[in-house]
Amino acid sequence: MVPSYFFGITPFSIKQTMALLEKQRELEVDEAKQAEGFALAKAERVRICVEIEQSSGKESADRVAELKALWDTLPPMAEGDVDSLALRFQDVCHRYEDGERRRLIAETAASRLESLASELEQLLSSTHADSEIITRWHGLRVDADALREHQEANPVAAESLVLSIAKLEEREKNFKQLQTKSQEENLKRLHHSCRQLEVLCVSERLTLKAGDRALREMQDILKQHLPLPSKKDRQEIIARVEVIKNKLSPRVQELRDVDDWKRWANLQVQESLCVEMERLSSSKDPKESSQKMRLLQNQWKQVAVAPRLQGQVLWRRFKRAQNVVYGQCEAYLSAQTAERKKNLVRKQELCNKAEALVGSSSWIKTANSIKALQDEWKTIGSGPRGSERAVWERFRGNCDKFFTRRNEAQKHRKEEWATNLALKETLCQKAETLSEKTGWESNAATLKKLQTEWKTIGQVRKSKADVVWKRFNNACERFFERYKHRDQVDLDLKVAKREAIINELEGFSRDDFPFETSEILIARVQEYYGQWQQAPDLPRTVQQSLTTRYQQALVSLMSKFPNAFDGTDLDPALTVNRMKKLITRLEKLISDQEESEEKLSPTELLAKQWRERLAANTISTGHKQKNNVSKWRAIEKEVKNARQQWDRLDPVPAELSAPLTDRFQYVCQQIVSQCKPMS
Repeated sequence: MVPSYFFGITPFSIKQTMALLEKQRELEVDEAKQAEGFALAKAERVRICVEIEQSSGKESADRVAELKALWDTLPPMAEGDVDSLALRFQDVCHRYEDGERRRLIAETAASRLESLASELEQLLSSTHADSEIITRWHGLRVDADALREHQEANPVAAESLVLSIAKLEEREKNFKQLQTKSQEENLKRLHHSCRQLEVLCVSERLTLKAGDRALREMQDILKQHLPLPSKKDRQEIIARVEVIKNKLSPRVQELRDVDDWKRWANLQVQESLCVEMERLSSSKDPKESSQKMRLLQNQWKQVAVAPRLQGQVLWRRFKRAQNVVYGQCEAYLSAQTAERKKNLVRKQELCNKAEALVGSSSWIKTANSIKALQDEWKTIGSGPRGSERAVWERFRGNCDKFFTRRNEAQKHRKEEWATNLALKETLCQKAETLSEKTGWESNAATLKKLQTEWKTIGQVRKSKADVVWKRFNNACERFFERYKHRDQVDLDLKVAKREAIINELEGFSRDDFPFETSEILIARVQEYYGQWQQAPDLPRTVQQSLTTRYQQALVSLMSKFPNAFDGTDLDPALTVNRMKKLITRLEKLISDQEESEEKLSPTELLAKQWRERLAANTISTGHKQKNNVSKWRAIEKEVKNARQQWDRLDPVPAELSAPLTDRFQYVCQQIVSQCKPMS
């Protein structure tokens, strides 16, 4: 050890010096505790800000409330940190609340979009009448219109919702068209009936039967309540029918009187027919007698209507004479019956052959065979009168069954083609929608599923097959071509989003004043300001050039409308104050170092020198250097943080920012130049 007297210090001065050092040490301890308390308070506030910034979701609300309450209970900080941390705290709280508000809106919209989309799909697949479906759709239309503004909350459900809305609107349109068409057809049919009745009123060929039927038809028209286009139309139809009724009723009564006289006249004809049938019993030719007998039978049918009592007497007389003639012609008629039976057997055989061909699917070959059977049928004579109609209906029914099956098969094939075409066109629409989207992996998987589904769909009409396939394939190729260059596509979309914001802001500055009031301008600029802050980050070179354009656009607006942004988040005065505070913080770092020795008393300065001389020993030199390096690294970090905060500041006009920027850069350079030798 070097003796103390070597430094010119007496024992007495050493005692005084040690006392001063002790007092100085106590002051330093107090200052260190205070600084430590300030640092802990600052660190806790920074931690709260960071935790709030990282908070999101339903479960975060209670925690954020606890953090806000904790903030108010924290001990004080150094004066230089109070304003900046308070502003940061307010900013992160505002951003959290704004984010939660957007999240709640998105969640609500997403949930309602999904439920409404499902409800509309169920409504479309419902088997209820169109009128019920349309009524239900009218009750959901308001919600559907409101949710169109929040499609981004659930794009998949929104897409389904838009498709369902389009289908329901088309269905409603078709329903109204059909309803209108039905009403118009009803009106047209009623007018047609009225015209027929009006023609019937003046027709000279009007019969009693037709007249009675017309009167009943008019009663039905008056009783019916068919849907018509308007009440006026119904009134006109009723008035028209009443006019017709008043004209037709007298004529029908006249015909009824005439019919009564005709019945009496038929008595004379019936009596003459009885005489003819009685004379026929003396004929010797059975063929002629049988033919004449059938002729008289047909004539009797024409005059069968007569007064009841007299008509019954004459009919019994006619029947007795007819039985006599029939007995004379019985042998001839039996031979005719046998021939008819043979014809019946042949026709039944043709029926069996036709019946065997009914289930065939060889449409052309079988159709030719059935036509040959029909030609053969025409060569066969009549069968028994009682069975002729039945066997003919059987034969014709079998033929009709085959041709109906053939027609239905052709129709079904056309319908199947149409259904398959509709399914493939739906896949085309989905593929075309996906071809312009990003969401690369999920949409690529979806598109591959669509390709698999395409393969499961049957054939379509040949003339449509190539067209619909090219449409689907082009959409798929479009997406996968974009998929191969997805990084560039994503970058272009991100750049386009920021460029759109810049273009809008630049457009505001080019126009004289594009808005009705300054409040609208501020709201629009703040909207784009928020969009810019939330936009995805870009590569540094691209981001830097766009940021420069963005700041220039804002500065141009501030210069053009100097007072429009006062009191808002973009107020240049607020940004200038933030700039000054950052500069003041850095300047304080320098002044604290320079003033540390100027404020010392002679005794404190002597103690400082003593400590420095003692620290010159080799034992403590390394510790001192280590402390200096840590100290200046902390200062260097503070400068770095200040630079980052400076870069995040909102732009202000050059006349305000230029001197502050120069001052800030100068302070940073001064601090850095001092830090380099110490580190």
